[in-house]
Amino acid sequence: MVGIGFGLLWLAYTGGLEAYCLLRGYNLTFAQLINPVHPYTGPWPPAQIPAGVIFPTGNAKVDTTATAAPGPGKGKAKGKAPAPGGNPGGPPVQAV
Repeated sequence: MVGIGFGLLWLAYTGGLEAYCLLRGYNLTFAQLINPVHPYTGPWPPAQIPAGVIFPTGNAKVDTTATAAPGPGKGKAKGKAPAPGGNPGGPPVQAV
């Protein structure tokens, strides 16, 4: 029973992941997602499904132009941060 439960959970997770990949347009086949021995190891996000193709083929050319999102930078605000509990820019807070 436990084995059947694990199998059903694996199928449900993989089905949800396949739906997510289809909605995002990733060119990954169901077999690439469900195989626990040889999982997809390419770059993430994977290449997009080519125009005019309905189902993913899994053999599209890898898009190497994708770059990572820039990391957090230094803030533009200069000066000191507002005091804790302060309400900068909002309506005045009345003490009860």
